[in-house]
Amino acid sequence: MQEEPCQKPKLKINHMKIKSLLSESRNMILILVLFVLGAFSGSDTAIAGIYEPEGLNMPGGWNGWTNPPANNLALASSTQVTGGRVIKINSGTVRWQTSFSVATAGGDIVGGTYPYLFTSGSTGNPWGNKWGGVTVAMNTLQNYTLGGSDNQITVVDGKWYTMNWKDNGYANTQAIYMETSSQPVTITDVSMPLSGVPSVALNVSVTTSLSLSPEEIVYIRYTTDSWATSTAIAVLMTGNTGTAVIPGQVDGTTIQCYAFTSTIAGLSSDYDMKTLNFNNNGGLFFSCLVGAPPISWANISSPSFGIINPGESLDVYAQAFIQGTTGQATQAPGLQGWIGYSTSNTNPNTWTDWVVATYNAAAGSNDEFKASIGSSLSPGTYYYASRFQLPAGPFVYGGYNAGIWNGTSNVSGILTVNGAAPTVTTGAVSNIGGTTASVDATVIADGGSTVTDRGICWSTSANPSLTDHVVSNGNGIGFFTTGISSLSPGTAIHVRAYATNSTGTAYGDDVQFNTYSEITFNLDMTTSSVYVPGTDVVYVAGGFPGAVWNEPGTNPALAFVAGTGGAMTLTLYMPNGTYEYKYFLNATWGGGEWVGGNNRSITVTGNAVVNNTWGGDIEWANIQWPANGTIDLGGAFDVYSQVFIPNGRTGGTAMATGLQAWIGYSTTDTDPSTWNNWIPAVYFGAAGSNDEFKTDLGSNITATGTYYYVSRYQVGASAYIYGGFNSGFWNGTSNVSGVLQVNEPPVTKTLNVKVFLEGLFAGGASMNKAQDENGEHFAGNVADQVTIELHNAANYSVIEYSAANVDLMTDGSINISTIPAIHSGSYYITIKHRNSLETTTAAPISFADATISYDFSVSASQAFGDNLKVIDGVYCIFGGDENLDGLVDSTDLIDIDNDTAAFGVGYIATDVNGDGLVDSTDLILVDNNATAFIYSILP
Repeated sequence: MQEEPCQKPKLKINHMKIKSLLSESRNMILILVLFVLGAFSGSDTAIAGIYEPEGLNMPGGWNGWTNPPANNLALASSTQVTGGRVIKINSGTVRWQTSFSVATAGGDIVGGTYPYLFTSGSTGNPWGNKWGGVTVAMNTLQNYTLGGSDNQITVVDGKWYTMNWKDNGYANTQAIYMETSSQPVTITDVSMPLSGVPSVALNVSVTTSLSLSPEEIVYIRYTTDSWATSTAIAVLMTGNTGTAVIPGQVDGTTIQCYAFTSTIAGLSSDYDMKTLNFNNNGGLFFSCLVGAPPISWANISSPSFGIINPGESLDVYAQAFIQGTTGQATQAPGLQGWIGYSTSNTNPNTWTDWVVATYNAAAGSNDEFKASIGSSLSPGTYYYASRFQLPAGPFVYGGYNAGIWNGTSNVSGILTVNGAAPTVTTGAVSNIGGTTASVDATVIADGGSTVTDRGICWSTSANPSLTDHVVSNGNGIGFFTTGISSLSPGTAIHVRAYATNSTGTAYGDDVQFNTYSEITFNLDMTTSSVYVPGTDVVYVAGGFPGAVWNEPGTNPALAFVAGTGGAMTLTLYMPNGTYEYKYFLNATWGGGEWVGGNNRSITVTGNAVVNNTWGGDIEWANIQWPANGTIDLGGAFDVYSQVFIPNGRTGGTAMATGLQAWIGYSTTDTDPSTWNNWIPAVYFGAAGSNDEFKTDLGSNITATGTYYYVSRYQVGASAYIYGGFNSGFWNGTSNVSGVLQVNEPPVTKTLNVKVFLEGLFAGGASMNKAQDENGEHFAGNVADQVTIELHNAANYSVIEYSAANVDLMTDGSINISTIPAIHSGSYYITIKHRNSLETTTAAPISFADATISYDFSVSASQAFGDNLKVIDGVYCIFGGDENLDGLVDSTDLIDIDNDTAAFGVGYIATDVNGDGLVDSTDLILVDNNATAFIYSILP
């Protein structure tokens, strides 16, 4: 059960009622406030509203009846609970409002039917006052009873609800809930003309923060009698903008309006209680005067300055313009004018001294006014401006001489009352360069005594004076221009004009400007294939201020100064900005560093040095291949890299002029700009639009380990550029170093050779085993034995290594695993056999790796001179050279014939087919090869 309500009574100042209030345990401070209010308002005065620090709360089943509802800020008073969203609105009908969302998740409340109460009370007695007795009907203003039973409300997921509760004090009251499909929009802008034409309708435009939900209606509520009566007009909205039309009004009518949103159509009463959101211009409302156009222009027409002696006055003229009203035979009705003055050159809306100006005459379409000022002023410098007003309208301030005062183009006039320091103004700064400039100035008045010195002060700090840099420029009053020099390029400079008389020195306003930045162009000409030092001249042309694309040779200031080794230098002074440019060789447009393509570009923000190379800089570089590898110490490892310079510099028929390349390596995978080991790379040819380079990295490494490698390029004398694998400039993430693992070389190397002998060939991929008088001469699968020799690649007569009695297996394989590792070059591999033709490889074979393999059996071209015989698709070494003289001829036949006659048997050279018997089969094989003139073919 909730606490019973405790209605606050009307206050009648007597001791009995105060005692009754105290007995209700109300907050002592509230009792004292009520006492004082009653004492000063008379007896029986009703309390105007609920006690604001306690505010309005909305506890109920939707927040577990917690009161104050600190557990749901949408239901909590903003004045009692920190962050509470039930706020008080004092505009119009005083009311308390909250807006909350309903959703199964993420809303302020979950959909359903809930009991609740409106309450107001102290933190110690939050149920002290409660309002109820209502089952809520949406979009309906309903009556609530002080002390009534629990209210009932049904809310739906996916909806927003805005509640307005009328603050009627501690009495019965009214409240309304308005339901929308989304959070109510806010009205961000209301626009209506400042003036209107009599009897002509007035358009008022409205802009909302978002498009409206279907239930929302935008209204314009307006009045023509200061809200004694009012009318609401629905706004026709499209998206988040719309327009309402206020009917035409009679001349002199002031229309006031504001915009608001509601869910209720056809509103004609209770506007405030039925409002979701509103925009009333901060309480000032939006206003339009019908038939009375405002003052749209005003000035000081003359003079811009004046000099008077004490007691004298200066006539100042000013004009104002009102559409269709001024410039007539008589003064515009109700128009008033003033001339104001001040010792400070500030916005005249802050001035306090104003002299009434009288109508002088029409001036074109303007009215001109006149006032005399200065007769009571003491010596000194004063500033003056005009001020105009229509009845109840705003003041409009005029400056000299083009319009409404703004402090820059329309400024205050200057009045000098003699007997003071001179009056001097600082004018425009012109002819700005890197170290020089010109400053205009005017001594307007001498202050009553001769100006003996005048000029310009300048400094890098504000408000320079005679203690800073000074350039004197004569004496007396009037306009003068002064050149200043020795300025620092790219620097903010402050200047002030000064003038000195017997009274003292006066200064004009501080004017700041920036000197042009000093841009030094350094150009490396070593990348040009045609530049001739001492003969050719290099120019720059571009969109430079004062020298916009001057043709090369026509402006000597754009010619470079030649240094040593193709280095060129040129210094220009330029204002901040972005400029395109290009370099040219000699006095012609045809000598540009490239044909077509983009110009170079520079953005000037301060002093800078620009380092360029003729023809363009490197825009891309990489490690092309390989990404990694493994070699034995001393082995070769070729690394390829590519580089790109635009405008056709790379990818041509020859390497780009002035381009250098390296491959670098390190034992740490760090930024390659810190590495020390760099090997020059040689040009390998064009690769598309790139130049490609190659380097044998492996032969330059002298110790085992893991090495990281990248490319390095330089064009001319420009900075080094580093390339990673394989997409561009090294960055350590996407473009990285290659990795080479260098291992200790083996003590020996292994040679695997496949070779078949004609005499022993058995068909397929097999050979017979050599026989003797007792059968198989060798055990296992050994067919016979041969001698292997490695011959010098440059001089075949030099034998670098030889191995005799090497087993030749029946499958044609030979394996030697005892070749010393020192043999790491390239060699001819030669096969020698007891009755076969000496045969060698077609070319030298590299022994860089630990294992070397070679197959004579796959093609005649595997032997030097194609000196192999094909049998059943297998290539074999010719047999029959039993005396090993390098050819198969009659001498071999005679020896075999003799052994045949003698029935020779055993493992002997004349047994060419290796069957252990010298007979006619041997003679036939040898005779065939002798007839074909078979002989050894060697390098």
